[in-house]
Amino acid sequence: MRTKRKAEEEFFAQKFMDYFRTKIDEGVIGIPEVTDKPDLAISSQGIIIGVEFSQIPSSYIIENFHKKRPRPAYTKDKIEGHLMVYPFEPHRWVHQVLQKKCKKIDVYKKRINANEMWLVMHCHSTKREWPFSDGSKEGSRKAEAALMRFGTKRYRSNFERIFYIYADGTVVPLTGGSELIPSAVSIPNGDGYPAVTSHQFSFSFDVPLPGLGDREYQFQEIDFSETIVAPKDDWMAERDPEIERPKFTAYALVDSNRMEWKIFRKGVLVSEEVFETRDWIGKTLYMHFHLEWSIKKTKFTFNA
Repeated sequence: MRTKRKAEEEFFAQKFMDYFRTKIDEGVIGIPEVTDKPDLAISSQGIIIGVEFSQIPSSYIIENFHKKRPRPAYTKDKIEGHLMVYPFEPHRWVHQVLQKKCKKIDVYKKRINANEMWLVMHCHSTKREWPFSDGSKEGSRKAEAALMRFGTKRYRSNFERIFYIYADGTVVPLTGGSELIPSAVSIPNGDGYPAVTSHQFSFSFDVPLPGLGDREYQFQEIDFSETIVAPKDDWMAERDPEIERPKFTAYALVDSNRMEWKIFRKGVLVSEEVFETRDWIGKTLYMHFHLEWSIKKTKFTFNA
């Protein structure tokens, strides 16, 4: 077992302790010797609470996103685009975590002699909310919380309380308090199902020899091939994804020392990078760029 939490786990553990002191018990005390199995233990109002942490989305998006993306296609001096579309299914991500973590409740309780076990799910990053919404989209966050609560209904859990923490540190209680758990979810007629997108750009070019000046590339129209990952729920799969297909343009300036690269979305700069090219002089260099967004989500109807 680990004697020290990973930096990401420590970040979310501290955010949860701050929330606990503010909203539940200002006199709560952390038990420092417990850092793994479970990830946190606290003493509050005469009882011991074990807290297990887990990131979402778990393997459903993250593994596909980072490990199973299609191999990029390259055409020299031309940019190739590929759009990946994933269903936005936080209810399923929660269900997946519960299936995995509920098996360990009794073991962890016994190990630290806990009275209760709580589950804290958190964003997979401390810097980016993707695929969830940022703090400026209060309405989207309310819908996300309701979907996650709906996910707890699909699996009977022995966790006394369940929470979610955003990358900005916002803690959302999901179960165990006064929260209403939706009994059903539906999408209005005519709406597509909510989805998140990942845009990939592939570009290959010859690095010029010294003294031959620079080469400028401007791409005003980028065509995208598409891969759509189908949702698992019938009430979503019957529809098309509700996504935007914005216009992207790109610019590159290349010489024997470096490459400057810019990507614009609807005319707004969204990515800018500089790479050294001196080790590739006289050779063909293959570049692969990747962007991701939370995109437009549909309205849901929740039946309590």
